Amino acid sequence: MFSSLNTGNKTTGAGSSDLLGISYTDYACIRSGSYFQLMKAYYADPQNNTAGIANTKTTTATSKDSAKKLAAIESSTESLNKSAEALYKNSSLFQEKTITDKDGNKTKGYDTEAIYKAVSQFVSDYNSVVETAGSSESSKITNAASAMVNTTTENRKLLSAIGITFDSSKYTMKIDKDAFEKADMNKIKTLFQGTGSYAYSIEAKSSMVNMYAKSEASKSNTYGASGGYTYNYSTGELYNTTT
Repeated sequence: MFSSLNTGNKTTGAGSSDLLGISYTDYACIRSGSYFQLMKAYYADPQNNTAGIANTKTTTATSKDSAKKLAAIESSTESLNKSAEALYKNSSLFQEKTITDKDGNKTKGYDTEAIYKAVSQFVSDYNSVVETAGSSESSKITNAASAMVNTTTENRKLLSAIGITFDSSKYTMKIDKDAFEKADMNKIKTLFQGTGSYAYSIEAKSSMVNMYAKSEASKSNTYGASGGYTYNYSTGELYNTTT
């Protein structure tokens, strides 16, 4: 569209322009890309920010939570999802096996040690989500975490029957190994095996916490290419349209 600027009346010298008042020097800089490189270097160096224009990489976030906190929430929920799935998806974990004791005697039964380790990991990961998500300033994150805690509260009696106690002041759980290994395996299966179990429900709600944490991490208050105000960082800043 600039090809017509090469013809017509023009003057020579520094800052020369045609009848439209367009500087051919400026046009040459823009066309060669040197203007863009200058602009990119200018905004990349905080010391050159003499006009008081904020660096977009440090000021675009609108989330009340820090990136570090949101990353911790994402990490804890991903760990909980993994440990929950290791329980409700792993049917072989709850199958009876031939167990050999230290004296070489073989009996048929459950590998309670392996089951305890898996449930203990679940409890630990659950507590981490409660602690990280509970400190969030985002109502969506805390509401999703509260829904997870409510599911635990609803199953508190069953959990207590297998040696897992619920702290109603901290909303965390604690597992007693001796009580757990002596518990009725059918009750343990009911809580942790298969879809529709307690473990499955916790994983679903933990995933919601994770989703909201990711959403918060992607927020920014910036202006899009159309000049409209947006909270979505993926829309990009106006500056990004030059790339």
